[in-house]
Amino acid sequence: MPDGTTRRPRIEASLQPTQGCGGSQNVSQVTQEHE
Repeated sequence: MPDGTTRRPRIEASLQPTQGCGGSQNVSQVTQEHE
């Protein structure tokens, strides 16, 4: 359970600054396009 909780905030914190003010679905698409 520690893996899921640590992975969630880490990914959100890494995508939050990239998107700025968006949601989780938008971040997923933006991350795939960027990569």
